[in-house]
Amino acid sequence: MFRVPRTKKEMEAFNREQAKWWRDGWLQAHPGRTAAEYNRLLRDTDSEVWQWRRAQGAAAIEAERQAWERDHPGRQYPKHLCDLTDREMSEFSPGNRRASGQR
Repeated sequence: MFRVPRTKKEMEAFNREQAKWWRDGWLQAHPGRTAAEYNRLLRDTDSEVWQWRRAQGAAAIEAERQAWERDHPGRQYPKHLCDLTDREMSEFSPGNRRASGQR
């Protein structure tokens, strides 16, 4: 189960893990490219790295919406996650998606 980082040290470790996860995903999706190239492109918010990251985010949100609508027939996908119950939030936590291999 995903646990929200509570201390500065935990948040720094979480951020390092997230940075590595995004870098590894981009390198896997772009064979022949290098980590140095990724790091250089990461500094430009209009670069292909950021375009790829935004596309990944949009696809994840759309997949969540479709899963929500499938699992909650007749209920509209919440506009804000704060509208979810604790149980519903745990179903859609980033840790659960990652544990199942989804990006």
